Amino acid sequence: MAIWIFYIVFCVLVWSLWIKKLLSSSNTDTQTQRFAVEYRKIVSQPEVSSTTGSLNQRSVVETRIFTENRFIQKVEERNDAVLKNHALASELKLLEDQLVASNLKLQQLQNVHDEFVLQHEIRLESNQRVICQLEEKCLRLEYNDSGLRRKIEERDRLLASKEKDFADQIARQKKVNNNLLTSAGSSR
Repeated sequence: MAIWIFYIVFCVLVWSLWIKKLLSSSNTDTQTQRFAVEYRKIVSQPEVSSTTGSLNQRSVVETRIFTENRFIQKVEERNDAVLKNHALASELKLLEDQLVASNLKLQQLQNVHDEFVLQHEIRLESNQRVICQLEEKCLRLEYNDSGLRRKIEERDRLLASKEKDFADQIARQKKVNNNLLTSAGSSR
């Protein structure tokens, strides 16, 4: 997504630079100045008198009117071009403002993303530490449990052997008592 936003920003930037170049390279001012100089030359030319003076004057007047109309048309075209340039400059300014706003929003989103990733990494590291500690405790408990089992098993074996010894002693004692009872009963 960030790549697409960067691509759009790049396209808008290239387009805005192209428009600026187009606006700065307009040569309508020099064309208008050249036309104005030509118009002054024609208007300031003295009228040539000839045998057909009225026809020549008429031709000069028509030429002047045509030239004036052409000059007015060129000035109007220049004014239209200037207005279009101003409109394009305004549109360019608006696009640049939107680009700045988009860049700001993109930066904010990137900051939020970076903060989220950082928090996630911190939580993950903390959880890994806790898991390692729990695994260590489990291993210790298993070790202690196995040690306790061995002790219990040893005690059980010891108790079983003591119980067997005690049972053997009781059996011997009973045998001795029975022998004594039978020998005491036979001696009477």
